[in-house]
Amino acid sequence: MRSTGCRDRNDRRRCWRACSAAALLLACAPPCLAAARYYLAVDVPTRLSGTDYPPNRLIQSENGAYTEALALPEGLQLGALHRGDDGTWYFSPAHAVRLAGPGAREREYEARDIVATDGVQYWPLLDGGDAGLPEEARIDALFFETTPGPLVLSFDIPVTLGGTDFAPSDLVLMDGSSFSLYWDAAARGVPEEANLVGAALDPAGDLVVSFDIPVTLGAADYLPGELVRWSQGTFSSAFRDGSWPEGSQLRDFAIVSSGANPQEAGQFVVSRGPGSSLHLDYTPACGAADHAVYWGMSPIAGALAWTNSTCGIGQGGMVDFNPGTPPVGAFVYFVVVGYTAEHEGSYGLDSADSQRPEAVAIGTCDLPLAIGGTCP
Repeated sequence: MRSTGCRDRNDRRRCWRACSAAALLLACAPPCLAAARYYLAVDVPTRLSGTDYPPNRLIQSENGAYTEALALPEGLQLGALHRGDDGTWYFSPAHAVRLAGPGAREREYEARDIVATDGVQYWPLLDGGDAGLPEEARIDALFFETTPGPLVLSFDIPVTLGGTDFAPSDLVLMDGSSFSLYWDAAARGVPEEANLVGAALDPAGDLVVSFDIPVTLGAADYLPGELVRWSQGTFSSAFRDGSWPEGSQLRDFAIVSSGANPQEAGQFVVSRGPGSSLHLDYTPACGAADHAVYWGMSPIAGALAWTNSTCGIGQGGMVDFNPGTPPVGAFVYFVVVGYTAEHEGSYGLDSADSQRPEAVAIGTCDLPLAIGGTCP
């Protein structure tokens, strides 16, 4: 299976059918996954693990499982995608679209623009026209070199910026109003007919890319939908799903570390407050954006069952809460848990070194539990 047999980027479906059988022999089952969480955007309705995802849905892939990460407005298709460290999404639309921003004011965005969203409202990050990007060019890959920091972009056609020519598989560093070559595709052996359609840095800082047609890089073959790592001068597979549907193009992706799950808060110092309230001084949880305190009451021999919570107690390392006065023969138990916009961390281990149970549907901070990994 050589990319020379699939050279026509406008006939991607034919190329995929010709190459997919051999690719399945190379694929892992389950898919080859690094210690990362991937967010994927696709160009057509795509069935993954029995679930259909339309193009306006962002797909999360972690540990071989696919779930919906974010629903975008109907009709919106993405050309490029990035996820900020604070959970903000950045994207370029594949086609011109009108989106509502602060105050419900609508604005039209082109395929050369970059839009930011918190999942509710949309605001401009980059006006491609003002930046000098050609009107006919579409941004089809983007990420920040550092967050915040210079942008790294790729385009779907050859472009000339600041007097320099860039190919569709090149990555271009945009620092203020200047453009320079960030990653030279031809120098790395990328075929001229291939178009780079996705790029990101993985948690280790290595570059990961994807292409619109099957390509041979070094001695290995890579398919559309596969994420390819460039590290220390060599290519390798970062993510490959042998059951990826033919005809579905990956329209860029974002990567976050699956090892950045928030942890349980550290050591407590407990003192009495006024009445039946308690004052906690605690070490904030590694990897957490905020914290919650959960508590309940139980007979001494009873099992834990969280019945109350206070969310959003911040990173201050201290909190006052009032669990009430336990009846005779009962006790109050509590835990401070770190969380991010997506997950809660561990509730800690009990005396048998087993994970304590999570709280379910008792407060707005009830988020999916994420256990494992180390802090960044």
